Amino acid sequence: MPAPLEGSNGIQLNPKTKPTTTKMKLVISQVLTEKLDNVTYQSDRAAVLTKEIADTVKLRLKECNFPRFKYVVQVVIGEQRGEGVRRAIANVETLESRLLELQNALAADNINRVFQDTFSFVLLAINGEMNATMDKFRARCSMIDPVTKNPRFGPKMMAKVKDMLRRYDNVKLAIQEDTPLRLQIETKLNDLKQHEEEAKEAEAIRKKEAEEDQRAAERAAEQDGKRLEEEAQEREILRRRQEELRIQRLAVAAQKKREQRERERLEEEQQRQEEQKKRELLNASISPGKKGLELAIDLLRESTGSEALFRQSVEKLLAVVNNICKSPDNTAFRQIPKDNMHFHADLGQFTGGYQCLLALGFKEMQQGDENEPRFVFVMEEPDLSEDLDAWSTWFDGLKEMQNFVESKL
Repeated sequence: MPAPLEGSNGIQLNPKTKPTTTKMKLVISQVLTEKLDNVTYQSDRAAVLTKEIADTVKLRLKECNFPRFKYVVQVVIGEQRGEGVRRAIANVETLESRLLELQNALAADNINRVFQDTFSFVLLAINGEMNATMDKFRARCSMIDPVTKNPRFGPKMMAKVKDMLRRYDNVKLAIQEDTPLRLQIETKLNDLKQHEEEAKEAEAIRKKEAEEDQRAAERAAEQDGKRLEEEAQEREILRRRQEELRIQRLAVAAQKKREQRERERLEEEQQRQEEQKKRELLNASISPGKKGLELAIDLLRESTGSEALFRQSVEKLLAVVNNICKSPDNTAFRQIPKDNMHFHADLGQFTGGYQCLLALGFKEMQQGDENEPRFVFVMEEPDLSEDLDAWSTWFDGLKEMQNFVESKL
C-alpha cells in the first residue's frame, strides 16, 4: 500500500502542527498499511477505527522521539460517508429492480427457479444486513456532531438518505407478510414446489420404469446371448463333425489314391522290367561288330515301315559313325543321351535303333541318382598310349562298320 498523500484518504495532521520530517511520514504510512488492510469500510465502524488508528499513530510518533510536536490526528478511512451512502442507494436500487422482476414474472406467469431465487434475495436483504444498514442510516439522520452541533449529514446528503430510506420502506412494505403481493408470491411458489414435487415423483416413476425396462432388456439380452451361444456351440459341434467326416473322406480318398498309385507303380515297374528283359534279350542277341550291326539294321528296316524313314534313320546312324571316325578322341561324339530329342526322332524311336549303337560298340550306362536316372549310350576308346594295337583294332573295326552302313544307302 503506497504512503498516503496529503489530501487523500488516510491520516491527516493539523496544518498548524504538521511534522515535516520524512521519518514522521514513514511512520504514518506504516500505521496505515498495518491498520487499513483489514478495514471493511462500514461507516458505522468509522469512529472506532478513527480512535484506534489515531492512538497508534500517537504511540509510534512518541516512540520515534517526536514529543515536541503537538499534533491533532484525524483518520479518514477508504470508504467515506458519501461513498457508503452511494453504495446503500445502489443496493436499494437493486432491491427495487428485483421487486419489479417479481411483479413482471407474476404478470407473465413465469414462475421458476429464478423467480424463487429472486424472492429469496429480497427476503434476505430486508431481513438481514441491508435492513440493519438502513436502521443505522435512520439513527444517523438524528445524530448531532458534538463539535459543530450540526446534523451529521448535510442538507443534500440528508435528502438523499431520506429518499433512500423511503424507497427501501416501500419495497419492504410491498413484500412484508400478509400483503397481497407476498401472498400471491407464496401461492405461486407453493404451486411451483408442488409441481416440482410432482415432476420429481413422475421422474422417479419414470426412472424406476426405465430401470425395470433396462433390467428386462438385460435379461432378454442375456437369454438371447445364451441362446446364441448354444446355437453357436451346436453349429461348432456340427462343423466339427462335418470336418471329421470330410477328413475321413479325404483320408479314404487319399488311401485309395495311394493304393491306385502303388498299383500303377507296380504295373509300370512290371512293364518296365518286362521291357527291360525284352531289351536285354534283344541286346544280348546283338553282338558288337559287323554281324550284329547287320541284324540291327534289318530290325530297323522292318520297324520303320517305309524306305524313306529307313534311309533317314541309316543316314543318322552314318552321321554318328562319321563323327567318331573323324574325331575319335572327342568324347562328345561317343556319348549319346538316350532321351536326346533329335536322336530319338530319327533313330531311337524305332526297333533296331539302339541295337545299331550296341553293334557299333556303345554301351547303355546309367548316370545321375536313382530317383532321376539318366541313361546314356557311351562308346569307350582304348587308351592309345598304353596299347596301340588295341586302339588300331578298335578304329579299324569302326571304319569297317562305317563302310557297311554306307553300303545300306
